[in-house]
Amino acid sequence: MKILPELKNYSEYFPPEHEFDGDGVFFNYIGANSMLIRDRKSSIMIDPYFSRPGRIVGLRYFVKKVEPNPTAIADALKKLGVEKIDAIMLTHTHADHALDAPEVAKQTSATLYGSHSAMLIGKGGGMRDDKLFEVADKTRIDIGDFRITFYESVHLPFPRVARPILNSKTEIDDPLEPPVRIAEYREGGWFKMLIEHPCGTLHISSSGIDSNPAVIKADAVAITIGGLGLRTEKYRELLFEKSILIPQAKTIYMTHWDKMANPLDQKPEFLGRTHMVVNHFIEMASRHKDLSIYLPIPWQTLRLFPPKETRK
Repeated sequence: MKILPELKNYSEYFPPEHEFDGDGVFFNYIGANSMLIRDRKSSIMIDPYFSRPGRIVGLRYFVKKVEPNPTAIADALKKLGVEKIDAIMLTHTHADHALDAPEVAKQTSATLYGSHSAMLIGKGGGMRDDKLFEVADKTRIDIGDFRITFYESVHLPFPRVARPILNSKTEIDDPLEPPVRIAEYREGGWFKMLIEHPCGTLHISSSGIDSNPAVIKADAVAITIGGLGLRTEKYRELLFEKSILIPQAKTIYMTHWDKMANPLDQKPEFLGRTHMVVNHFIEMASRHKDLSIYLPIPWQTLRLFPPKETRK
Protein backbone atom coordinates (compact mmCIF):
# COMPACT_ATOMS: atom_id res chain seq x y z
CA MET A 1 0.00 0.00 0.00
CA LYS A 2 1.37 3.37 -1.06
CA ILE A 3 1.56 5.86 1.82
CA LEU A 4 1.46 9.49 0.73
CA PRO A 5 2.67 12.35 2.94
CA GLU A 6 0.01 14.19 4.90
CA LEU A 7 -1.04 17.58 3.61
CA LYS A 8 -0.33 19.20 6.98
CA ASN A 9 3.38 18.58 6.38
CA TYR A 10 3.23 21.39 3.80
CA SER A 11 1.34 23.90 5.93
CA GLU A 12 4.13 26.46 5.68
CA TYR A 13 3.34 26.69 1.97
CA PHE A 14 -0.39 27.29 2.40
CA PRO A 15 -1.17 30.84 1.27
CA PRO A 16 -2.58 33.24 3.88
CA GLU A 17 -6.37 33.34 3.94
CA HIS A 18 -8.21 36.60 3.36
CA GLU A 19 -11.94 37.20 3.51
CA PHE A 20 -13.37 38.41 0.21
CA ASP A 21 -14.00 42.14 0.61
CA GLY A 22 -13.64 43.24 -3.02
CA ASP A 23 -10.44 45.22 -2.44
CA GLY A 24 -7.99 43.93 -5.06
CA VAL A 25 -8.14 40.59 -6.88
CA PHE A 26 -9.14 37.38 -5.08
CA PHE A 27 -8.45 33.73 -5.83
CA ASN A 28 -10.16 30.52 -4.76
CA TYR A 29 -8.61 27.18 -5.63
CA ILE A 30 -11.29 24.47 -5.79
CA GLY A 31 -9.27 21.34 -6.54
CA ALA A 32 -8.06 19.83 -9.84
CA ASN A 33 -7.44 22.89 -12.07
CA SER A 34 -10.56 24.73 -10.91
CA MET A 35 -10.09 28.37 -9.91
CA LEU A 36 -12.32 31.35 -9.21
CA ILE A 37 -10.73 34.75 -9.86
CA ARG A 38 -12.69 37.88 -9.02
CA ASP A 39 -12.68 41.49 -7.98
CA ARG A 40 -15.48 43.70 -6.70
CA LYS A 41 -17.23 43.82 -10.11
CA SER A 42 -16.38 40.70 -12.11
CA SER A 43 -15.71 36.98 -11.72
CA ILE A 44 -13.97 34.39 -13.88
CA MET A 45 -13.92 30.64 -13.34
CA ILE A 46 -11.26 28.37 -14.85
CA ASP A 47 -11.92 24.66 -15.57
CA PRO A 48 -14.82 23.94 -13.14
CA TYR A 49 -14.87 20.35 -11.87
CA PHE A 50 -17.20 19.93 -8.91
CA SER A 51 -19.18 16.75 -9.67
CA ARG A 52 -16.23 14.42 -9.00
CA PRO A 53 -17.76 11.19 -10.47
CA GLY A 54 -15.11 8.91 -8.93
CA ARG A 55 -12.03 7.49 -10.65
CA ILE A 56 -11.72 8.49 -14.30
CA VAL A 57 -8.44 6.80 -15.24
CA GLY A 58 -7.43 3.32 -16.37
CA LEU A 59 -10.08 1.15 -17.99
CA ARG A 60 -12.80 3.45 -16.62
CA TYR A 61 -11.57 6.13 -19.02
CA PHE A 62 -12.91 4.10 -21.95
CA VAL A 63 -16.08 2.55 -20.51
CA LYS A 64 -17.43 4.75 -17.70
CA LYS A 65 -20.11 7.31 -18.52
CA VAL A 66 -20.14 10.61 -16.64
CA GLU A 67 -22.40 13.63 -16.34
CA PRO A 68 -22.53 16.81 -14.28
CA ASN A 69 -24.14 16.64 -10.84
CA PRO A 70 -26.34 19.78 -10.57
CA THR A 71 -26.73 19.41 -6.80
CA ALA A 72 -22.98 19.12 -6.17
CA ILE A 73 -22.42 22.13 -8.43
CA ALA A 74 -25.07 24.21 -6.65
CA ASP A 75 -23.57 23.27 -3.27
CA ALA A 76 -20.08 24.26 -4.44
CA LEU A 77 -21.25 27.62 -5.75
CA LYS A 78 -23.08 28.29 -2.48
CA LYS A 79 -19.94 27.44 -0.52
CA LEU A 80 -17.99 29.88 -2.68
CA GLY A 81 -20.66 32.51 -2.11
CA VAL A 82 -21.27 33.23 -5.79
CA GLU A 83 -24.57 33.36 -7.64
CA LYS A 84 -23.38 35.00 -10.85
CA ILE A 85 -20.19 34.37 -12.81
CA ASP A 86 -19.26 36.46 -15.84
CA ALA A 87 -17.06 33.96 -17.65
CA ILE A 88 -16.03 30.31 -17.59
CA MET A 89 -12.75 29.73 -19.41
CA LEU A 90 -11.45 26.30 -20.35
CA THR A 91 -7.79 25.48 -20.82
CA HIS A 92 -8.85 22.28 -22.64
CA THR A 93 -11.71 19.79 -22.73
CA HIS A 94 -10.70 16.67 -20.81
CA ALA A 95 -13.44 15.64 -18.37
CA ASP A 96 -11.61 16.87 -15.26
CA HIS A 97 -11.50 20.36 -16.78
CA ALA A 98 -14.72 20.65 -18.77
CA LEU A 99 -17.34 18.20 -17.50
CA ASP A 100 -19.19 20.73 -15.34
CA ALA A 101 -18.73 23.84 -17.49
CA PRO A 102 -22.21 23.91 -19.13
CA GLU A 103 -24.09 23.28 -15.88
CA VAL A 104 -22.04 25.88 -13.96
CA ALA A 105 -22.66 28.35 -16.80
CA LYS A 106 -26.42 27.73 -16.71
CA GLN A 107 -26.60 28.10 -12.92
CA THR A 108 -24.61 31.36 -12.95
CA SER A 109 -25.58 32.95 -16.32
CA ALA A 110 -21.92 32.75 -17.40
CA THR A 111 -20.53 32.82 -20.93
CA LEU A 112 -18.30 29.88 -21.86
CA TYR A 113 -14.97 30.65 -23.56
CA GLY A 114 -12.74 28.00 -25.12
CA SER A 115 -11.86 25.92 -28.16
CA HIS A 116 -14.23 24.58 -30.81
CA SER A 117 -14.42 21.37 -28.76
CA ALA A 118 -15.44 23.46 -25.74
CA MET A 119 -18.27 24.96 -27.80
CA LEU A 120 -19.56 21.47 -28.62
CA ILE A 121 -19.52 20.56 -24.92
CA GLY A 122 -21.52 23.71 -24.24
CA LYS A 123 -24.06 22.93 -26.96
CA GLY A 124 -24.43 19.33 -25.80
CA GLY A 125 -24.97 20.62 -22.27
CA GLY A 126 -27.90 22.77 -23.39
CA MET A 127 -26.25 26.19 -23.51
CA ARG A 128 -27.56 28.95 -25.78
CA ASP A 129 -25.41 30.02 -28.72
CA ASP A 130 -25.15 33.58 -27.39
CA LYS A 131 -23.45 32.18 -24.27
CA LEU A 132 -20.70 30.43 -26.28
CA PHE A 133 -17.53 32.23 -27.41
CA GLU A 134 -14.92 30.32 -29.40
CA VAL A 135 -11.33 31.51 -28.97
CA ALA A 136 -8.09 31.07 -30.92
CA ASP A 137 -4.43 31.88 -30.38
CA LYS A 138 -4.03 35.45 -29.04
CA THR A 139 -7.76 36.05 -28.64
CA ARG A 140 -8.29 38.86 -26.13
CA ILE A 141 -11.37 39.18 -23.95
CA ASP A 142 -12.27 42.16 -21.73
CA ILE A 143 -14.44 41.44 -18.69
CA GLY A 144 -14.79 44.41 -16.38
CA ASP A 145 -11.27 45.39 -15.34
CA PHE A 146 -9.89 42.01 -16.45
CA ARG A 147 -8.25 41.42 -19.81
CA ILE A 148 -7.66 37.78 -20.73
CA THR A 149 -5.41 36.71 -23.59
CA PHE A 150 -5.45 33.09 -24.80
CA TYR A 151 -2.23 31.51 -26.09
CA GLU A 152 -2.07 28.14 -27.81
CA SER A 153 -0.08 25.66 -25.75
CA VAL A 154 0.28 21.89 -25.40
CA HIS A 155 -0.86 19.24 -22.96
CA LEU A 156 1.61 17.45 -20.74
CA PRO A 157 2.91 14.51 -22.82
CA PHE A 158 1.20 11.24 -21.93
CA PRO A 159 3.32 8.15 -21.15
CA ARG A 160 4.66 6.79 -24.42
CA VAL A 161 2.72 3.53 -24.18
CA ALA A 162 -0.60 5.42 -23.98
CA ARG A 163 0.01 8.04 -26.67
CA PRO A 164 -1.19 6.04 -29.71
CA ILE A 165 -4.57 5.54 -28.01
CA LEU A 166 -5.06 8.88 -26.27
CA ASN A 167 -3.71 10.99 -29.13
CA SER A 168 -5.40 9.08 -31.95
CA LYS A 169 -8.21 11.63 -31.90
CA THR A 170 -7.96 14.88 -29.96
CA GLU A 171 -10.96 16.91 -31.17
CA ILE A 172 -14.65 16.63 -30.30
CA ASP A 173 -16.68 16.42 -33.52
CA ASP A 174 -20.32 16.69 -32.39
CA PRO A 175 -22.23 18.23 -29.49
CA LEU A 176 -21.46 16.19 -26.37
CA GLU A 177 -24.72 15.42 -24.58
CA PRO A 178 -24.09 13.68 -21.22
CA PRO A 179 -23.99 11.08 -19.94
CA VAL A 180 -21.13 10.07 -22.22
CA ARG A 181 -17.95 8.04 -21.84
CA ILE A 182 -15.05 9.88 -20.25
CA ALA A 183 -12.96 9.24 -23.37
CA GLU A 184 -15.39 11.40 -25.39
CA TYR A 185 -14.07 14.44 -23.51
CA ARG A 186 -11.08 14.75 -25.81
CA GLU A 187 -8.39 17.35 -25.27
CA GLY A 188 -9.54 19.79 -27.96
CA GLY A 189 -6.26 21.73 -27.88
CA TRP A 190 -4.69 23.52 -24.90
CA PHE A 191 -4.70 27.22 -24.03
CA LYS A 192 -2.62 28.98 -21.45
CA MET A 193 -3.92 32.42 -20.42
CA LEU A 194 -2.62 35.77 -19.30
CA ILE A 195 -5.11 37.49 -17.00
CA GLU A 196 -4.32 41.19 -16.69
CA HIS A 197 -5.86 43.53 -14.13
CA PRO A 198 -4.81 46.98 -12.88
CA CYS A 199 -3.81 45.29 -9.60
CA GLY A 200 -1.59 42.61 -11.20
CA THR A 201 -1.19 39.89 -13.83
CA LEU A 202 -1.68 36.13 -13.54
CA HIS A 203 -0.43 33.48 -15.96
CA ILE A 204 -2.56 30.30 -16.11
CA SER A 205 0.13 27.88 -17.25
CA SER A 206 0.12 24.54 -19.02
CA SER A 207 2.33 21.71 -17.84
CA GLY A 208 3.36 21.10 -21.45
CA ILE A 209 6.42 22.78 -22.93
CA ASP A 210 5.36 24.59 -26.10
CA SER A 211 7.06 26.62 -28.82
CA ASN A 212 4.79 29.63 -28.34
CA PRO A 213 6.76 32.55 -26.86
CA ALA A 214 6.60 32.58 -23.09
CA VAL A 215 4.03 34.93 -21.59
CA ILE A 216 5.87 38.16 -20.96
CA LYS A 217 5.81 39.75 -17.52
CA ALA A 218 3.38 38.06 -15.17
CA ASP A 219 3.34 38.83 -11.45
CA ALA A 220 2.03 35.38 -10.52
CA VAL A 221 1.70 31.95 -12.13
CA ALA A 222 -0.90 29.24 -11.47
CA ILE A 223 0.74 26.11 -12.84
CA THR A 224 -0.96 22.73 -13.19
CA ILE A 225 1.35 20.03 -11.81
CA GLY A 226 -0.82 16.90 -12.07
CA GLY A 227 1.05 14.25 -14.05
CA LEU A 228 4.44 15.94 -13.76
CA GLY A 229 5.54 13.10 -11.50
CA LEU A 230 5.78 11.03 -14.68
CA ARG A 231 8.20 13.52 -16.26
CA THR A 232 11.94 13.80 -15.63
CA GLU A 233 13.56 16.40 -13.39
CA LYS A 234 15.10 17.91 -16.53
CA TYR A 235 11.62 18.34 -18.03
CA ARG A 236 10.34 20.07 -14.88
CA GLU A 237 13.39 22.34 -14.75
CA LEU A 238 12.75 23.51 -18.33
CA LEU A 239 9.04 24.00 -17.64
CA PHE A 240 9.90 26.03 -14.53
CA GLU A 241 12.19 28.26 -16.58
CA LYS A 242 9.71 28.86 -19.41
CA SER A 243 6.57 29.26 -17.31
CA ILE A 244 7.92 31.07 -14.25
CA LEU A 245 11.41 32.51 -14.64
CA ILE A 246 11.13 33.97 -18.15
CA PRO A 247 7.79 35.68 -17.38
CA GLN A 248 9.54 37.13 -14.28
CA ALA A 249 6.85 35.91 -11.90
CA LYS A 250 7.22 36.58 -8.19
CA THR A 251 4.60 34.14 -6.92
CA ILE A 252 3.74 30.52 -7.84
CA TYR A 253 0.49 28.71 -7.08
CA MET A 254 0.62 24.95 -7.70
CA THR A 255 -2.71 23.52 -8.92
CA HIS A 256 -4.10 20.13 -9.99
CA TRP A 257 -2.26 18.40 -7.14
CA ASP A 258 -5.22 16.73 -5.41
CA LYS A 259 -6.73 13.29 -5.89
CA MET A 260 -9.56 13.89 -8.35
CA ALA A 261 -11.59 10.83 -7.32
CA ASN A 262 -12.26 12.36 -3.91
CA PRO A 263 -15.48 14.38 -3.54
CA LEU A 264 -14.85 18.00 -2.65
CA ASP A 265 -16.45 17.59 0.77
CA GLN A 266 -13.71 15.13 1.76
CA LYS A 267 -10.25 15.91 3.04
CA PRO A 268 -7.96 16.52 0.03
CA GLU A 269 -5.08 14.13 -0.64
CA PHE A 270 -2.14 14.20 -3.02
CA LEU A 271 -2.66 12.72 -6.47
CA GLY A 272 -0.19 9.87 -7.09
CA ARG A 273 3.38 11.16 -7.23
CA THR A 274 2.35 14.80 -7.12
CA HIS A 275 3.94 15.35 -3.70
CA MET A 276 7.30 14.63 -5.38
CA VAL A 277 6.58 17.41 -7.87
CA VAL A 278 5.63 19.77 -5.04
CA ASN A 279 8.97 18.99 -3.34
CA HIS A 280 10.87 19.64 -6.57
CA PHE A 281 9.06 22.93 -7.27
CA ILE A 282 9.73 24.09 -3.71
CA GLU A 283 13.41 23.26 -4.17
CA MET A 284 13.58 25.11 -7.50
CA ALA A 285 11.82 28.15 -6.04
CA SER A 286 14.26 28.23 -3.11
CA ARG A 287 17.09 29.03 -5.54
CA HIS A 288 15.51 32.44 -6.21
CA LYS A 289 15.26 34.69 -3.15
CA ASP A 290 12.47 36.88 -4.54
CA LEU A 291 10.21 33.96 -5.55
CA SER A 292 7.35 32.79 -3.29
CA ILE A 293 5.64 29.43 -3.79
CA TYR A 294 2.28 28.27 -2.45
CA LEU A 295 0.19 25.12 -2.29
CA PRO A 296 -3.39 26.46 -2.24
CA ILE A 297 -6.01 24.39 -0.44
CA PRO A 298 -9.52 23.79 -1.83
CA TRP A 299 -12.05 26.45 -0.78
CA GLN A 300 -9.40 28.73 0.66
CA THR A 301 -9.89 32.41 -0.24
CA LEU A 302 -6.75 34.43 -0.76
CA ARG A 303 -6.06 37.89 -2.03
CA LEU A 304 -4.13 37.40 -5.23
CA PHE A 305 -3.28 41.09 -5.65
CA PRO A 306 -3.90 43.96 -3.21
CA PRO A 307 -5.52 47.21 -4.36
CA LYS A 308 -3.24 49.10 -6.70
CA GLU A 309 -2.77 52.03 -4.35
CA THR A 310 -1.35 49.74 -1.62
CA ARG A 311 1.17 47.94 -3.86
CA LYS A 312 4.82 48.84 -3.48
